Amino acid sequence: SPADLLCAVPYLVGFHPAESLVVTGFTGRPPDGRLRLTTRWDLPLVPGALDLVVPLLAREGVTQVMIAGFGPGALVTPAMDAVVPMLREAGVDVVEALRAEGGRYWSYLCRDVRCCPPEGVPYDARSSAIAAEATVHGMVALPDRHSLRRSLTPVDGRERASMRRATARATAEFRRRLAAADRPDDFAAEFVAAGMARVRHALRVHRAGGRLGDDEAARLGLDLAVIRVRDEAWILIDDDTIGAHLELWRDLARRLEPRFTPPAASLLGAAAWRNGECALAGLAVERALGADPGY
Repeated sequence: SPADLLCAVPYLVGFHPAESLVVTGFTGRPPDGRLRLTTRWDLPLVPGALDLVVPLLAREGVTQVMIAGFGPGALVTPAMDAVVPMLREAGVDVVEALRAEGGRYWSYLCRDVRCCPPEGVPYDARSSAIAAEATVHGMVALPDRHSLRRSLTPVDGRERASMRRATARATAEFRRRLAAADRPDDFAAEFVAAGMARVRHALRVHRAGGRLGDDEAARLGLDLAVIRVRDEAWILIDDDTIGAHLELWRDLARRLEPRFTPPAASLLGAAAWRNGECALAGLAVERALGADPGY
């Protein structure tokens, strides 16, 4: 139902959106469908904001969408006037197009006043069955996008100082072992193998609800600086372990020293994208490029 969609959106994007346009894409044909992706834009739309939406939906095999605009009509209606015809022309079924504001919604597609009266239809996103189901499955809807951004804020204070010391120890040990190595090729192979073992260990720790110590985290950050180790970690991301990947790479993206952040942030972005958390994926990529624009 429209209310179900609006109640699900905060959990799909990771926060309660405001002044936003959200497109939720499904595969299959109405009334059946499987959720494929959810993506969001700020309102008002900047020129060219929607240029990539049709190629994105085509690449992901999306055949039907539900669209939700959050905010006053003056913001939402121009966006709807742009996106709905564009998607229909591309052959995508627009199942529903809604505007939500102040705990009420209005449909751009339904003209029946019995179900869609002019004053809007009330709904409660926080007390719905959808919200309860999402919470049971560990999904989180933060109050706003700023809260999601803050969830990636680097640690500071004593925790930052401790990680800085741990990083210094890890890099000093690496240089010592490299200088003592007789055969560089053998050293590189051993480094990659040990790095992958540490990746798997870290995932087991997080699947069990734990967290790496500072020295373990710093050493893993050093391992991930090698592209081979990062890519091997990337390959391990699957549906069964997605939760552990999200927790591990988010934790490392916050704790590692800036020069070691991009690999962990990139892995977080990949895991978030696979899990349908487009907003988190985008923030993770921003974090990686903020630390190293050429990464």
